[in-house]
Amino acid sequence: DYLQPYPNRKDSYFVFSAASHFPSGLQASRAGMLFKTLRSRSKSSCPKEGAAGWGEWWFDAGHPHVSARKPSMLEFYHRFVALDEKNTEQPLTLAFPQGARFAASRDRIQARPRSYYVRLLHQLSHSSDPIEGFWMEAAWYDVLHPEALQSKAPACSLPALPNGTSSASGKDASEVALRRRMSARGLIPLTLRAPTTCSLIDVDDNNEGLEASGYLPVLEASGYSPVGSLG
Repeated sequence: DYLQPYPNRKDSYFVFSAASHFPSGLQASRAGMLFKTLRSRSKSSCPKEGAAGWGEWWFDAGHPHVSARKPSMLEFYHRFVALDEKNTEQPLTLAFPQGARFAASRDRIQARPRSYYVRLLHQLSHSSDPIEGFWMEAAWYDVLHPEALQSKAPACSLPALPNGTSSASGKDASEVALRRRMSARGLIPLTLRAPTTCSLIDVDDNNEGLEASGYLPVLEASGYSPVGSLG
């Protein structure tokens, strides 16, 4: 797909598999990337179901997108990607292909002058593991599409953001909630990839840890023994 010239008559090919909000660090995952059995999986840039094709926003305090290293994503994006330095405090949500997997034509790349890329390269050349590398992964679509910056308009329909990170679930719980939702709609089988160790969830004798995480209802519906299966 990435080697096909001008797929769907477009001069670039991006399949958005993740989204991040800055500065909160909240993230969302595309359902089609999590479940290979999803009946509505597609190769389109955004899910066919719109916002319903994404999982709930989740938060991981240890993820690089929550990093306090400088420059921040907002500073980097507005200064070096969007070139609107006056808006460095403006919150931002970016959809992007994980791993920076995409294809672009020569004309699409040359929509920006060479000096633009030289300036970006300089920002990533000061260390062997610059935080800017993570920022670039999330910003490549905007780098190559100056006429369609996500700071101006979203590239995909996304779920509504929760009220702060404290009300967001963890990544595992978000995936379970999405599986339940997709199963209820008949889009995937009602099965669950159970954690291999109890260390992933704080489980007590009453299964309260499983209930809080969202695993217990799905485990029971799938025929699992709630605690015994998590050895």
